[in-house]
Amino acid sequence: MWAINMPEGERISKLERNLRDRADAFKRAADRERSVISSAKTELSELKPVQGLVTLVTGTVDNLGKLIKDQCEITRRWLPI
Repeated sequence: MWAINMPEGERISKLERNLRDRADAFKRAADRERSVISSAKTELSELKPVQGLVTLVTGTVDNLGKLIKDQCEITRRWLPI
């Protein structure tokens, strides 16, 4: 309900920033995932399959955690707490 009392221009600006921040967070996550996959691929090509798999799984889980953290931070900024 707090956004109703906000001027329309400010409300639109805040919404645009929110959406831009969310899109940027997903772009950063995709870049990090490319890096994780590249590292795992290198280890697999060096015949280190276990290390490559561990790198892939842990890197992907860490990346997902960072993405969720980024999305939560954006939501926290959006809410009037």
